[in-house]
Amino acid sequence: MLPSPASAPSRHAPERHRRGSPGLRRVNLALFVAGLTTFMSLYCTQALLPALSQFFRVSPTTSSLLVSLTTGTLALAVIPVSALSERFGRTRVMLVSSAVAAPLGLLIPLCPSFPALAAVRALQGVALAGVPAVAMAYLADEVHPEALGGAMGRYIAGNTVGGLAGRLLPGFVTDLAGWRWGLAATALA
Repeated sequence: MLPSPASAPSRHAPERHRRGSPGLRRVNLALFVAGLTTFMSLYCTQALLPALSQFFRVSPTTSSLLVSLTTGTLALAVIPVSALSERFGRTRVMLVSSAVAAPLGLLIPLCPSFPALAAVRALQGVALAGVPAVAMAYLADEVHPEALGGAMGRYIAGNTVGGLAGRLLPGFVTDLAGWRWGLAATALA
């Protein structure tokens, strides 16, 4: 019996990355780093809220907007950005997201006022949305099912390590050199 067209592999479908392949190692590393840098950027102001509150003379509640605005705008942007990935491709969306978020991160330590800092953080949330919006779908498209669970776990591990590093790195640097250097260190990393 011949396989039905639906079950037969397409001649035009690219081979998915299999366990142990160099391609899978590159995908795992790239998505781990993408998750790490995304969540590091997302949470980089959290440990600095007391210093930022004092520097800008705003209440602790107001300073917490620097985390809430970024996570909130990221959450709002995830669905439209995921729709863009259907049109322009998942890889392109993640690359553009990273390319826009990085310079925004470099602007953060230069912000002269709290409203400017809040605005850049809100824009950064939108820019960061490209990675979490499409990473899992990208993995499902690119990785063979036998290796998919591990690849997704590595991406999630990158998110977790990034969230932790985003709290620790700027905190340590801020203690040594001030909040601007703390946020600059995060952006450079």
